[in-house]
Amino acid sequence: MLEFQRTSIPELAEHVAFVYRMHLDGSEEPDRRHTHLPNGTFEVILDLKGRAVHHGVSEAPRPQAFLGGMFNKLFHLRFSGPCDVVGAVLRPGAVHRYFDLPPDDLQCTLTPLEDLWSGASMDAIRAILEGKEHSDPMEELGRILRRVPRPGTYTPDPLMRAMAERTRRTGGADRIETLARKAHLSTRHFRRRFKAAIGMPAKEYGRLMRMNHFVRQCVSGGPGMSVVERAERCGYYDGSHLRKDLTRYLGQEITDLDRTLHAGAQAFFLASSPLSTSTGRKPEGPTKGLDTGRCDR
Repeated sequence: MLEFQRTSIPELAEHVAFVYRMHLDGSEEPDRRHTHLPNGTFEVILDLKGRAVHHGVSEAPRPQAFLGGMFNKLFHLRFSGPCDVVGAVLRPGAVHRYFDLPPDDLQCTLTPLEDLWSGASMDAIRAILEGKEHSDPMEELGRILRRVPRPGTYTPDPLMRAMAERTRRTGGADRIETLARKAHLSTRHFRRRFKAAIGMPAKEYGRLMRMNHFVRQCVSGGPGMSVVERAERCGYYDGSHLRKDLTRYLGQEITDLDRTLHAGAQAFFLASSPLSTSTGRKPEGPTKGLDTGRCDR
């Protein structure tokens, strides 16, 4: 096992982990702690304190998932050769904390350093980590990580942008479970990934798009339709449901709706894309736009 210096940047040491490749000689005879050990080459992820970093079961290759839970015991047994560092990763919390960047894919619990470390190969990273080029590898690693490209170089998540566009187009008619199923994600992963990519929770975004759709209906809907009929067409199930969103997004009661629309509030909502949709409650001060091009939330 390589001995890393970890006193220079203790905060970083808590968030960096390394991928070790090793060859494990299995035992066919009962061991005093294990009945059987596998043969072959495996990759495991350890933090700088030698603790195994656990993946979710669905997020790791099978050998790695197997060794992730058993490595603290297996490490003290037989290996046919030295461990080799073949990769380095940052946990999502570290990516957000140090670089204001969400992970490329929130389904993954770890982000490879080479994805963030622009222009550096894993060989160069390993040389620094092993102390071959610098007396203090962790200090050098920290200096290089601080030069990671800023959020302007990040490519927004195309899948979540498509889900946001669908929500806007349908007026928030789809349930979050439906959107998650279409994206082939669990509901929990979908909520996290949507918020990271779009900048607001999926439920809140759906409510905003439903109000957007309702205002469109009021502006361009056919004559003779009552407010209740327009509201039901847009997915509001009763007056209190509509009143709650009107108060939240327009700052108005149902009785003041016509005055609000004629005062120009419809322009506040009738956006052609999520990029220009506002989330403010009342147009009385600067509003916070929904900018999907930014990823520093």
